[in-house]
Amino acid sequence: MTAFTDGHELVLVDSTATSLDRALPDECVVEPVDAGIGARCDARGPQLLRISTGDAPAQIAAADLPRRVALDVRLGDAENVVEGGAGDDRIIGGAGRDTLYGGPGDDLVVGGDGNDYVRGNGGDDDVRGGEGLNFIFGDGGNDVLRGGSSFEFFTAGRGDDVVYGGDGGDDIGLGAGDDIAYGGDGDDEIRGGSGADRIFAGAGDDLVRARDGEGDEIRCGAGTDVARVDAAELDEARRSCEKVRQADVSAVDPADQDTVD
Repeated sequence: MTAFTDGHELVLVDSTATSLDRALPDECVVEPVDAGIGARCDARGPQLLRISTGDAPAQIAAADLPRRVALDVRLGDAENVVEGGAGDDRIIGGAGRDTLYGGPGDDLVVGGDGNDYVRGNGGDDDVRGGEGLNFIFGDGGNDVLRGGSSFEFFTAGRGDDVVYGGDGGDDIGLGAGDDIAYGGDGDDEIRGGSGADRIFAGAGDDLVRARDGEGDEIRCGAGTDVARVDAAELDEARRSCEKVRQADVSAVDPADQDTVD
């Protein structure tokens, strides 16, 4: 299945969708659609466009849809690429390898069971991995990023974000804003950003880096953890982390730092 936006319409090409309809507000009815979908029915309320692709590969590009049109996309087991629109979209991946982008709205983007690349883009998004090896991005907005049971890479981006690592070993990078990170189980690496962050490493042998000159909160958990922190976080990190290395924000080489047991 291939779909793209043309003005304010979503046009389908080579459609193999198993289910496709538009849900409209008030007195409008749910209307099955075969070829093209007009994005306008009634200016008084939002619209919901539902697409289920089945197991055929899908490419959906809906960036030009207006704000009042939200997508609800359910993908199958193939390799899929979806770009959401300006509305508050729900994009749910399947067992295949998916590349999923939200839009400017407040989106829910879920990778599924394959090895996925999932990105919230603008808005306050809920972005989730799944069972595979995933790359999870928040971008702008105050986002919530959630891992699954495998190894995942997180990039929080701008805004005040919350990151939940999964059961595997995760790589978590926080960005601008006052972020919160939970490492979860597994051997994680968590890097603070430019804001006043709160980092809870969780179980496993974790590495925490918080050397941005901000007043971060560092809490290590079960396992043998290493924290590389500013002087301001040194005393707190020593209470829960097995090894603490102090460096100011200008330090370049970790080997030049002092180790405090």
